[in-house]
Amino acid sequence: GFTNPTVGIVVDELPYGATVTGNIQAIAPDIDPGDLERAEVLRSPQRTLYGAASMGGLLKFVTVEPSLTAFKGRIEGGVSSVSHGDKAGYRVRASANMPLGDTLALRASGFTLRDPGFVDNLRNGDRDINSTSSKGGRLSMLWKPAEEVSVKLGAVIQDYKRHGTSDIDTALTPRYSQSRLPGSGVYQRKTKIFNATINAQLDSAEITSATGFSLDEAFTNLDGSDAFSGDAQREFGVGGSATPFTRRYDKFSQELRARIALSDNIDWLVGAFYTNESSKLRGRYTANDS
Repeated sequence: GFTNPTVGIVVDELPYGATVTGNIQAIAPDIDPGDLERAEVLRSPQRTLYGAASMGGLLKFVTVEPSLTAFKGRIEGGVSSVSHGDKAGYRVRASANMPLGDTLALRASGFTLRDPGFVDNLRNGDRDINSTSSKGGRLSMLWKPAEEVSVKLGAVIQDYKRHGTSDIDTALTPRYSQSRLPGSGVYQRKTKIFNATINAQLDSAEITSATGFSLDEAFTNLDGSDAFSGDAQREFGVGGSATPFTRRYDKFSQELRARIALSDNIDWLVGAFYTNESSKLRGRYTANDS
């Protein structure tokens, strides 16, 4: 059940996600759009440049780079509501670009948001259980000591939480409700990305060093009573069963490559790549009523 992903994921110059996954494909990072300059989609096999995990194509996230030219700041906020929901949602984003002289610049950004829910759990009286919340930030630095040399450092940290599923039980009244084990349907995800990229132009050769570390950790807990309630009742005397599942991918990578112009129409690309990664997947089946 362990396979290679078929679509590669890259954040700037950092390969993201596990090379081998258990029954699931690589999961794209949920980067806040306020930190993205663009997203690139490359179709067809990209293995020559991006490795075996990109047999079906590549998804590349390019983050906003610090600017050496001017101080810039941005803040935005908003509120939202949803039908049948009790609480309002909100979102706040802020970012600032700060040049520190002619060769150094910093960019910092952060966000927090909440999307309201509208599904109630009649089993324990919890309301709006399918609300979601997310928060995070990014810090990046650009140092350009010469026109031919640049050093970029970046760090992204984000937390996401869904408090319950949006599934409803159609036989129940009111319409937007369910009767599930309390705490089931929870989904939590933590993402951390750290990278450093050095570029140097030496005559006809462009040298690039890309170093990165990423961590993606998720926890989910689903109501498995439909499948395992019989076992739970027979062994433990309760009619409910939950299936908590945890996964964690952490990955360190180092790439060194040189692009050498042999003529106006021919480039020669040579490089080396190293990765050290760990994938941990753990699932359980529990017997419980509450």
